[in-house]
Amino acid sequence: MVRYEPAVILHVVRGDLHRRLRSIRETPREAVGVLLLGILLVGVTAGGGAGAYAVGRELGTAAASADVAVRSRTRAVVGLVWVGITVTVAVRTVTNVGDLEQPALHLSSTSIPNLVAATVLAEAVLVASWLVVPTAVVGSAFALGVGSASVLAVLAVATPLVVLAAVSSGVACGLAVRHLLSSYEPLARLKIPIGIVLALAYVSVFVTGRVDSVITALSRPVQFWPVSWLAD
Repeated sequence: MVRYEPAVILHVVRGDLHRRLRSIRETPREAVGVLLLGILLVGVTAGGGAGAYAVGRELGTAAASADVAVRSRTRAVVGLVWVGITVTVAVRTVTNVGDLEQPALHLSSTSIPNLVAATVLAEAVLVASWLVVPTAVVGSAFALGVGSASVLAVLAVATPLVVLAAVSSGVACGLAVRHLLSSYEPLARLKIPIGIVLALAYVSVFVTGRVDSVITALSRPVQFWPVSWLAD
């Protein structure tokens, strides 16, 4: 039977968050990355707020057929947010897990379930810290468009569920990939080339302008994923 120790988990989470914040303060490259991400989120929040208000107004005045179309779009948005968080957390897990302060102490005194739970919780806190303001702005705009404040209450419940589901999936995928890269010899020898290829593929999606086609291709299937049902 798996036993979790909340006090130990919180201790590891605090140490991990402290390390990451200190790294941002002491590493100019990371500080610049955080600044650029913040600027990007401002633009996304502004555009998302305008779009959410328009969708809310459409939903508030829609006929039954149009209502189905609007709900499909909101489902797609929730599903795409889940995919984005999952991929981001998976990449972070592959590159960051095992880089905790005093790793020998943590690994010798903490069980694997506690470490996994701490990793999920730390990532959830980081993701939530970035999403709380955009979510509040977009949710408020949507509620204003619909004309119902109850949307905010639903959003307050649905957002943590989406974040936890995405972070848990991302950590699981990241740990699986990290295990393969470290234990399967052919992959271990090609770890750096594989990383370079994946990084180039990721960047090329944005540089070549194919991000819209990727989003469009994903929008249809993600509507039917259970996590997307939270949009209802």
